[in-house]
Amino acid sequence: MTLALGSPLSPEDVMIFHTHVAPRLRELFEERLLEPMTLEDDAVVVHLGCRTGFHDEELAARAGASSLVGVDASPEALALASRGAGAVEGRFAYYPSRLPTDLPTGAFSHAVSLHSLALQGDSWGALVGEASRLLKPGGQLLMVLPLRGSYPELMDLLREFSQASGDKAMEIAVEAVVAGRPNIEQATEHLEDAGFEDVDVSLHRLKLEYPAGQAFLDDPLMRLLFEPHLAALAPNSPEAAVDHVRRALARYWYDLPFQLSLSLGYISARR
Repeated sequence: MTLALGSPLSPEDVMIFHTHVAPRLRELFEERLLEPMTLEDDAVVVHLGCRTGFHDEELAARAGASSLVGVDASPEALALASRGAGAVEGRFAYYPSRLPTDLPTGAFSHAVSLHSLALQGDSWGALVGEASRLLKPGGQLLMVLPLRGSYPELMDLLREFSQASGDKAMEIAVEAVVAGRPNIEQATEHLEDAGFEDVDVSLHRLKLEYPAGQAFLDDPLMRLLFEPHLAALAPNSPEAAVDHVRRALARYWYDLPFQLSLSLGYISARR
C-alpha cells in the first residue's frame, strides 16, 4: 500500500486540512522548498498529492504556468480543490488517482510534492518514479522527503506496541522503515538512478514543539498526516497500533513538553 498521493479524507477532514494543515505546511517549509523553482516558458505543473489545492496558485505563479494538474487519492479533497479559482477559470484540472496515474508521459515542466513529510520506503520511491515518467526532458522535480532520523519519537512508540503485542511482522516492518530512510547521499543516488540530474537534496532539521503530548494529539497534523503512515506499518492491527501511540503520548507526556523531530530533505532535480 502506498500513501504517496495521500490518504482518504472525510468531508469534515477536508475542511480541517484546508484550514489548519495546509497553512501550517506553508509556514513550515513551502517557501524554502519552492525557492529553487524555475520560471519557464510553456510551463505545465503536476501537483502529486495535491489534497485540497491550497498551494496551487502559488505553484503555478512561481513556474509561470497557465495550467496545472492536481492528482490525489481523496475525491473529497479534490472536490474542494475543484471549486478553487484556478479550476473554475479552466486553468487547473483535478483527478482522483493512485500511483501510477493515467497522466501522459513527458507532459509536464514541473512535478511537485508538498504533502510528503510522512512518506516512507515504497511510497517515496513510487512517487519519484512517477515524477520521472511525467516530466519532459529538463523538467524539474520539487519534493519534501523525510530522511533518516525523522520522527523517532513515534517510531519508538510503534516498537513498544509491536513488542507488547508480539507482532513480529510489525516489529520487522518498523525497523525496516527506520533503517530504510535515506540519508542525503542515498536519496541523491536513488534520484540519479531514476534518471534525474542536477540533484540537490538540502537537509533541514525541524522540531515541532508542544506544551504536552495531548497538544500534539490535538494538532490535525498528527491525525491527518502521521497517523495513516503509522497505521500502514501495522496491517494486522492498524487501529490498535495508532490507539497505543495516542494513549502513550497522552500518558508519557502528560505534563511534559513534547517535541517531534523531523529531518527533511528538500529536493530539487532535473529530468
